[in-house]
Amino acid sequence: MNAKASSRSWRRRAALWTGLLTLAGIWTIPHSGTVSGQTAGRNSVISGAVTADRGEVLAFRVKAQDTVRRITYTVFTNKGRYQIANLPAGSYQVSAVQAGYESPTQQVELPAAGAKTVDLALKATYPEAPAMALVDFDEYMPPAPGRDIWMNRCSGCHGIRLTTFIAPRTAAGMFRTEEAWRASIGRMFDRGWGGDHKTPRMAGSITDAERETLTKYLADNFGPNSPRRDLKAEKPVYDEDALAGAIFTQYELPNGRSASGDNAKVSAVNPSTIYVNTDGPSIVAMDLNNLEYPGRYREWMLPQPQSGGNYYRPQHALNEVDGRIYWVEAQGSAVGELDPNTGKVTRYPSPAGAAPHTGFADSRGRLWYNSLFAPHVVGMFDTKTKKFVETDPSPSHKGGGYYDVVEGLNGQIYAAGSSNGVLPRFDPKTQKWTDHIPPAHRLEGSAAAASRAPRRLAVDSKGRIWFTMTGANAIGVFDPQTDKFKTYTIPVRYTNPYAIQVDRDDNVWTDLAWTQPETFLGKFDSKTEKFTFYPYPNVRDHNAQLKVDPRRETLWMGSGESGKPRQLTSLKPKGNLPPQTSRR
Repeated sequence: MNAKASSRSWRRRAALWTGLLTLAGIWTIPHSGTVSGQTAGRNSVISGAVTADRGEVLAFRVKAQDTVRRITYTVFTNKGRYQIANLPAGSYQVSAVQAGYESPTQQVELPAAGAKTVDLALKATYPEAPAMALVDFDEYMPPAPGRDIWMNRCSGCHGIRLTTFIAPRTAAGMFRTEEAWRASIGRMFDRGWGGDHKTPRMAGSITDAERETLTKYLADNFGPNSPRRDLKAEKPVYDEDALAGAIFTQYELPNGRSASGDNAKVSAVNPSTIYVNTDGPSIVAMDLNNLEYPGRYREWMLPQPQSGGNYYRPQHALNEVDGRIYWVEAQGSAVGELDPNTGKVTRYPSPAGAAPHTGFADSRGRLWYNSLFAPHVVGMFDTKTKKFVETDPSPSHKGGGYYDVVEGLNGQIYAAGSSNGVLPRFDPKTQKWTDHIPPAHRLEGSAAAASRAPRRLAVDSKGRIWFTMTGANAIGVFDPQTDKFKTYTIPVRYTNPYAIQVDRDDNVWTDLAWTQPETFLGKFDSKTEKFTFYPYPNVRDHNAQLKVDPRRETLWMGSGESGKPRQLTSLKPKGNLPPQTSRR
């Protein structure tokens, strides 16, 4: 698509799209309003005080929900007060959200260029008594050869809390018979992911003897008669001054769709469009210049297998190449392609029957992906020739459990071995892979437990490769100029760091505490080497990937209350400022 075509507005193409999508049998969402985000006027303010009958009001969330446009804005208190700036006129419901407190909800009619004061008085609720003893890691998982196997082969993906390994994921479910533990481990080593992926998931990752040792260890320490215990969660210290400028914006999707926020992709062809995968399964495009619901959306339903099932869906990242959207399907064992202009969806099966886990489009428009489960390969799909190349990047380190893939300097490709603890690098000049081994990082709260495995990857402006170390509660960085690693402990225990992304100022963002009662984001300043923490807009949230939109200084993700559809969500760390001081 040429530059002139790519710069056309959403509105100028609306008539053409409608005709094409109707011919293609794709559902389009009717427009219910004519006022765009650019003309609605975002110059109104809601502010007020938040008080509580018990405890200190420190960085409490305050939400203003636009009930017509179905957009929710979340900010944080600073010294007991809050301000939500740059709001469009509309009808709002205002409330506070904080664990351990109940908040009233107030209805507000906000005029254009207007200001309303809404004070909120919260009532503390009695906290529930812990269901079991809360302990540090060495008491939770006592030292033994079985624990070493868990830390070296399992914690890079599952982390250090066993609730990620079982179903249902409850603390009470951690205590089970040897037969039940054997079945849980069998899910990983004896069965495929499901759908079209048939190869046993972690085949070749550990020996039969190691598997038996791990089974016995879990049965001995987490059996029906074992002492009931769980990891002692820590809460971060929030910097109210840093949070005062931040604002989360949550967009309700059409028809009750739930967003997989780790798939959000801002279009390069049309920068006012963001794509997201939903549970339809479908791909939804949102016009960032249109606030109106549901007129800001288009949706393409993804065809499913004729044999039944609902597993032809994107796994993690969406990518855009020449105006087309690409993804990988773990259970579908394929690469998927959507042409937004015609609505045509095409699938390309993996030659090796891999379980593609995360896709990444490189600077040449090729789609790279990793296979978390066997066969443990890194693949490349040429979007022009539609041909595949799939290879084991580290034959000397079997059972890679490759979790992520990114492009670094000079077109070099890196993969994260979450099971084998390797960061292999592909040189496009020599066409060879080279192993790089991160240092083992000791888990704070344990005398000896450590992990080296990288999980998610991101690249900064200097070409350094940043990664989360889920089993070590740390982040790490690899400098390709020196071939040196450095690791950093996250100063809140047992957060199981997952997603990672780097913004244009080289701040490193991570998804934290996804196995704990309250979750949050971490921002690591790579210059000062200091962490700042941001509560999610809901008490319990989690993102497997984060996406940065440097043009808007925005971080994209998914967010949702328990039991409700997840919403497409953005965080602007400096977006809650008056218009004359807000960075654009």
